[in-house]
Amino acid sequence: MHNWHHHNWHRGPSRLIWFVFGAAAATAFIRHREAEGFAVRHCSRHRIPQDAYPPPGQEQKVVDAWRWNANASFPKYPAQPPAAATAAPAESAPAHVPMQKPADGQWDEEKQRLQRISEQATETLTSLSEAGLDSLLSTVESLKAKIAERRAQREREVQEAQAARDEKFRQFEEWKKQQEAQEAARKPRHIV
Repeated sequence: MHNWHHHNWHRGPSRLIWFVFGAAAATAFIRHREAEGFAVRHCSRHRIPQDAYPPPGQEQKVVDAWRWNANASFPKYPAQPPAAATAAPAESAPAHVPMQKPADGQWDEEKQRLQRISEQATETLTSLSEAGLDSLLSTVESLKAKIAERRAQREREVQEAQAARDEKFRQFEEWKKQQEAQEAARKPRHIV
């Protein structure tokens, strides 16, 4: 009969080593992809020239290089229609809109809402911890009662066993006395 137990070394390294190797490879791959060099090499935004799009508020130029078919003889249209071009400067939005700071009332409302949420969370955690402690305390009390009951039962069993031993010992002593009395009665008495 052939024992296969001796051929475990043919399986190669353990699965844990392969797991560690795979984790290291995956980590290296992810870090390589997240590196700045990967984004620069594979991003097309750095290839767009700076003058391709004008800053906001200035008239846009038509750039032939950015059309799909630059050699085609399509008419070149301006970026804005003529009617809109005359009305646009008066109605144009500012180039940079600053962020609006919330009013003090909004901050106070937000603070109060967060305070209410934190109070509710505190009350919930307190009630959960109290309930957990109550159940733990009741469990400990029931275990304590069971231990006391078992101790009393064991003491009763020990007392009963001691009483049974004492009774057997008393019976043995009586039997021994009876045996000695019978032997004394069997022996002839010598008169001297």
